[in-house]
Amino acid sequence: MLSCIAYLSSVTPEGEGDALTHIMVQSRRRNALEGVTGLLCEFDGNFLQFIEGEAEIVAATFHRITKDPRHSGLIKIYDEPIAERGFSTWSMALIRQDQMTEDQALLCHRVRSLTLNPTAEAPHLSDLNVFLKVFQAWH
Repeated sequence: MLSCIAYLSSVTPEGEGDALTHIMVQSRRRNALEGVTGLLCEFDGNFLQFIEGEAEIVAATFHRITKDPRHSGLIKIYDEPIAERGFSTWSMALIRQDQMTEDQALLCHRVRSLTLNPTAEAPHLSDLNVFLKVFQAWH
């Protein structure tokens, strides 16, 4: 069964600068071997990542990410079975804030503000599906 997990995290000093290049090289290599695909967005000192693939492998990948010192304040915002991959051609795509369209940047900030405000509603599946469609159109 395929699944998708999305999370938000803050970038620690260990994740800044050249570390992002290392993250991408390491992730692309490992993901290609394990059949994981996805997208990593970097904005305002935050990561927003979607990972997808076989449920057990995605869960193990996410668990490994939770232990990575390059992330802090990690919040899982999406964990659902999926019928098909949204990022099937990317072992791990990277989109930086300066590459985002206005809609993509607004959605990143909307998702981030919902998770940081304890009185706000959690992001709805429909919000995240809109988000996914906006980013999937990018490739």
